[in-house]
Amino acid sequence: MKIIFLDIDGVLNHAWSNGNCNDRWESYLIARLNIITDMTQAKIVLSSTWRKGYSSMQALWDAFTKMGIKGDVIDRTPWGLHKKRNLKGANTMIPRGEEIQAWLDENNNLNIEKFIILDDESDMLHLSEHLIQTNYFDGGLHDCHMWECIRRLT
Repeated sequence: MKIIFLDIDGVLNHAWSNGNCNDRWESYLIARLNIITDMTQAKIVLSSTWRKGYSSMQALWDAFTKMGIKGDVIDRTPWGLHKKRNLKGANTMIPRGEEIQAWLDENNNLNIEKFIILDDESDMLHLSEHLIQTNYFDGGLHDCHMWECIRRLT
């Protein structure tokens, strides 16, 4: 199985996207994601902070379908890990790489042969070699990112 750990902001939208937070995914960026999943048969695991906004996987799948995403959305990374305490006792965000690793550890029975992380952030820690980094301020998922995803997943 091939997996795409998918962020939303900075990948499927960008700083100049129109609309409010719930409908500002760009159709041409979604089309690029659909090309990736069509050509590689990769499954999607949502790693974006958007994952906390859905009460169930069915709600998440419905939202993705409504936005035009054709690939199989099979899961989301765990949200419970999103905070930890720093030395001063304040909550800090857990690096996304830790959340992705937790998902990989929990799903080691899936026979994952390849995976990529499609994100505009760089906090992937030891998983950085799997990152294809987009840019929120540079238009999100470009053709060059799309082709790099396809290359790495095939």
